[in-house]
Amino acid sequence: MTNQRRFPRIDHVSSRQIILLNSQNGTSCNAIMTQNLSARGVKFTSDTPLTMGQAFLIYLNPVLIDSLKIDKQLLIRSGDYYFCHVMWTKPTAHGIEVGAQFIESQKVSPSDIHHFVTLLNSTLQDTSDQLALI
Repeated sequence: MTNQRRFPRIDHVSSRQIILLNSQNGTSCNAIMTQNLSARGVKFTSDTPLTMGQAFLIYLNPVLIDSLKIDKQLLIRSGDYYFCHVMWTKPTAHGIEVGAQFIESQKVSPSDIHHFVTLLNSTLQDTSDQLALI
């Protein structure tokens, strides 16, 4: 069987933290274990259930991103924090496998921008650095 994926996967196992927006417009952090990355997204395992379409921020090493040959200008990001949403989930014996896609700037909705700004502001320590919603 040949791999018919449009974007090749790079195996990358590491512990990461994602920042999620909860129902009260607050944020929470969730520890995950990455499995692989591609130019379109990331596959990881989580102990916490995530829902389809749920948005989050993930910090990714710039060297790793560069190895994927991603045009970073097409993605919604701040520095090395990338904005993603959950595409699929699958329960396993070791947690919940999650497939997430990077959110592209050409396909972003106003509600996605609101989520992104809220998540990003939650990561900033100095409130004077917070972004304003316009």
